[in-house]
Amino acid sequence: MRICFLAIVAFITLIYLAPYFSRIYNKDTRSVCIFGMIPFIYYVFDYSTMIYTDLWVSNNRIVAEFLPFFLGIIYMVFGILYCSENEEKVIAQHKAELIRISAEQQNKKIETIQRNEKEIRILHHDMRLFLCSLTVCLEQGDTDKAKEMLASYTSHIENTRMQHFCNNDTLNYVLSDFAAKCKLNSIEFIHRVELAELKVDINMFASILSNSLDNALNAQKNLAESSQKVNLLLKTANGKLLLSVENPISKKPIFENGLPVSNKEGHGYGTQSICYTTERLNGKYQFSVQANTFITKIII
Repeated sequence: MRICFLAIVAFITLIYLAPYFSRIYNKDTRSVCIFGMIPFIYYVFDYSTMIYTDLWVSNNRIVAEFLPFFLGIIYMVFGILYCSENEEKVIAQHKAELIRISAEQQNKKIETIQRNEKEIRILHHDMRLFLCSLTVCLEQGDTDKAKEMLASYTSHIENTRMQHFCNNDTLNYVLSDFAAKCKLNSIEFIHRVELAELKVDINMFASILSNSLDNALNAQKNLAESSQKVNLLLKTANGKLLLSVENPISKKPIFENGLPVSNKEGHGYGTQSICYTTERLNGKYQFSVQANTFITKIII
């Protein structure tokens, strides 16, 4: 009877429980030791009391009640160790996320600077030809053509300059990079930025802003060119920082627990990052759809 029972338990363990046990053993050594602590201590206790003593056959009530008490203590120790281990991992993940956010912002700054430097080098290269052409126009007395050339060249120079949205360099890099992307894709970018002194972590907030704008930009792909636009409101009021991004959508997304979800591979991470970073800044977020317009609101 006992052999049959053990055979059934072994079958169930190998077929149904083994995949879950394998996940445990894929963890680090410390976590595996914590999970194996209770069965190991129970085995040692049970083996020592049954083989080397006669306590279990003595009909002693204290001995009978000792095992549940002992297991209860071991479970409490296990719970404390497991929670401590899990908390350390969460802290480590948060630090890694902050490092990733900071690295992303630095990359955006570098990309913006490199793009501007490239355009300036092109301008320098073309300047000699421009001056020669301008000299010819002036020698021929064609002042109207010279004025037209000067206006065109001045406009071209203005386009290479990074737009000034606010007094914060980090946010300027993010907004300038996004404005350049919108211009490249012929997307209307309407913005209103009214920022006073910011008291939040700039890198973390820049990540929220960047992800919100990138989500809005990605939503334009299936829209007609005449309908493509992004409306940004970024302001401080009453000691709070408000971010609002609105963009038209072709299809209403699926919401779960107030958050938009996507079944497409590689999608949805931007929204998760927004939520995570906003919570880290003790802020609030809201995602909604009104009249085929997706609205992202962040208050910190």
